[in-house]
Amino acid sequence: MNLISAGSGWQWSTVKTRTILLVLITFVIGIWSLALYYSYVTRVEMLTLIGEQQSAAATYIAASVGDEFKERKSALELVANGIDAPLLDKPALVQNYLQQRPILQVLFNTGVFVTRLDGTSIAEMPLIGRVGLNYLDRDHIAAALLKGEATVGKPVVGKAVRAPSFALTVPIWDRQGKVIGAIAGITDLGKPGFLDQITESKYGQTGSYSLLSPKDRLIVTSSRKERVMAVLPARGNIPALDRMLDGYDGNYVVVNAVGSEVVNAARSVPIAGWRLLVSIPTEEAFAPIRGVQRRLLLAALIASLIAGALAWWLLRRQFGNVQLELENEELRQTRSALEAERARYFELYASAPVGYCNTDGQGQIERANQVADATLGATSGALLNRRISDFVSEEDKAAYDRLHRAAVNSDVAQSEELRMVRADGTRFWAALTATRYMEKDALEIRIILSDITAKVEQEQHRLRAEAAHRVALVREVHHRINNSLHGVIGLLGRFAETHPETSTPMRQAIGQVGAISVVHGLRGRGATGAIVLSELIRSIATEVQELWRTSVVLEISTKWHSLTVADDDAVSVAMILNELIVNAVKHGGLDHGRVEVNVRDGPRQGAVRILVSNRGQFPERLAPPDARHGGLGLITALIPRNGAHITRTQQGDTVVTTFELEPPVVCGLQSASTAA
Repeated sequence: MNLISAGSGWQWSTVKTRTILLVLITFVIGIWSLALYYSYVTRVEMLTLIGEQQSAAATYIAASVGDEFKERKSALELVANGIDAPLLDKPALVQNYLQQRPILQVLFNTGVFVTRLDGTSIAEMPLIGRVGLNYLDRDHIAAALLKGEATVGKPVVGKAVRAPSFALTVPIWDRQGKVIGAIAGITDLGKPGFLDQITESKYGQTGSYSLLSPKDRLIVTSSRKERVMAVLPARGNIPALDRMLDGYDGNYVVVNAVGSEVVNAARSVPIAGWRLLVSIPTEEAFAPIRGVQRRLLLAALIASLIAGALAWWLLRRQFGNVQLELENEELRQTRSALEAERARYFELYASAPVGYCNTDGQGQIERANQVADATLGATSGALLNRRISDFVSEEDKAAYDRLHRAAVNSDVAQSEELRMVRADGTRFWAALTATRYMEKDALEIRIILSDITAKVEQEQHRLRAEAAHRVALVREVHHRINNSLHGVIGLLGRFAETHPETSTPMRQAIGQVGAISVVHGLRGRGATGAIVLSELIRSIATEVQELWRTSVVLEISTKWHSLTVADDDAVSVAMILNELIVNAVKHGGLDHGRVEVNVRDGPRQGAVRILVSNRGQFPERLAPPDARHGGLGLITALIPRNGAHITRTQQGDTVVTTFELEPPVVCGLQSASTAA
C-alpha cells in the first residue's frame, strides 16, 4: 500500500522519493565514516608520537640504571679480587679489609657482607648483625657460590634489615679459579639510592616509571610508592603484560591490574635482568585530542541532522534548487571544520617538546618542528630539502648512514648517539631515534632529535673521576702491601741477628720477600701501575748487592726503558731474577767480589735476554734445571709456562745463566726499540 501525502499529492514509493532517501543515507554514512576515520587516524598518530617519546625515555632510563649496575658490579669484583683463600679464613682481616673501603657504602645504601662457600656471613659493613647468618637460601648467594655467576637477587625483606631490599652478588675466586666465597652489596628500596631517578620521577602528570622482575613477576620499585614490591598478575591474566615481561619492546595500550587503561613502553635493564616500564594513562595521553574528537563527532552529528532536514525539505519541495545549494554549503562547512582540526594536529607536531624531522627514503627533510630548527641552529623552514647527514660530523657520518639504512629496512625504531655540527659550526652530541612509516604510499622516516651534550660531558667527567679514584686506590693498596713486606723483612733481619747460625737461609728468605716488595713498590710508585723491566732488574740487583754485600754490575741501555712485564707474571719474574743473582753471588760472586747482569736482544722479535755472569765452574754433578731443591726448585716452580726460558753455560772460567723472556710475559719491545 502506498502512503500518499495529502498536502503535496506525491507518493513515498516514487523514483524521486527513493532517490532522495538513498542520497541522504549515502551522505550520512559518508560523513560518519569520514568523522570516525579522522578520529581513528588522529588517535593512531597521537599514539605513535607518545610511543616514540616513551621509547626514548625508557631507553635512556634503562641504560642509565644499567650503567649504575655495571659500576657497582665492577666495584664488587675489584674488592673480591683482593680476597684470597688465606684471607677468607681470617674473618677479622676480612672485616678490616671491608672497612678500609668506605666507597662501598656510597654505592650500596645498606652496605656489603662477605660469605664463605657454605653461605655463612663472616664480615660486613656497616655492622648491623649479618655476621653469622646463613644466606645460602638466597638466590643471589646460591648463584654466586654454586654457579660462579654475578647475580641481582629477588627483592625480599632482609634477614638483618627488616625492609624490602635486593642484593648484587659476585663470587670470590681463588688463584686456581675456584669459587671460595661471595660478596654481596645490599640496596634498601626504602632509603635514598641509585634508583631514585625512578622512584622520584613521574612521566607526565599521572604517568609512572616502574622496575619489574620478570622471573619473580614482581614490581621491584616504582614512582608510585603503593606499587613497590607488589606482585604482578599470574601468567595468562593479562597477555600484553606477559608479552612485555618476555622481552617485547614495542608500545601498546592495555588495561592494567587495577582496571585503568594505559599506554606502556618497556626496555630491558642490563645485568639485573629486569624490565623498565614507562606507563601513562590514556586519559592523560589522549587528552590533547579528545576535544578534537568530540568536536569532530559533534560536527558529524550536526551535518547529519542538517542533511536530514535538507532531505525532508527536498522531499517537500521535490528537489528544489535552493535546498541543494544549502546542502552543498553545509558540506563545505563540514570539510572546513575537518581541515581546521587537521591543522591543529600539525600545530601539535610543530610545538612538541622534542625535535622532530620527517625525511623521505633518501634522507631529505620534508618537515621539521621548531625544536629541531633550534637544535640544529637553523631558522624556521631553513631545514626543508636539506639532509640530516649535512649536520653530522665527519667522524660519525658512517654511523648515521647505518642508522638510516636500518630504519629504512626495519619496522623497529633505531637509535644512535652521534656528534653533530650546527649551522653556525658549533659541535654537540645528539641522540637520534629513527622510525619508518608510510604516508600516502610513500616511505617516510621520522627522526626524534635531542641534544645530549650535557649528559655526555657529565658521563665523561664521571668516568675520568672514577679512573682517577681507581688509580689512587690501587697505588694505596700496593703501598700498604710494600710497607707490610718491609715489616716482614725487618722481623727476618732481627731473627738472623739473634740467631747467627741462620744468617744464610734468612738472607735468602729476606731476598725473596724483598723481590715481592720491589714489585709492589714499583706498582705503587708508577702512575699506571705497570712494571718496567729495567727498573725491576735494577731494584732487584740493588737489593741483592746490599743484602749480600757483593757488587752487582748492571749493563742496561735506554733501549729497554719502555719494556714492561705482564701483571700476572711480575712477582714470578722478580723472584726468579732474585734467585738467579743470589745463586751467582753464592757460587762465585762472594769469592771474586762481583756479579754481572747484562740485558741483550733475544733470538726473536719482541724477546729479551738477561745474562747473569759469575766467576766459577759448574759442579761435576750438576742437578738438572728442574731439580726440586734450593733455588733451582723455586725457579722451576715459578717460571711461567709460556714466554720464559732459562739456560746455563760455561764460558771459560765464567758461568753464564741466560733468562730469556718474550710475549706474553713482556711487551712493548718494538715501541722501545723505535724510541731508541
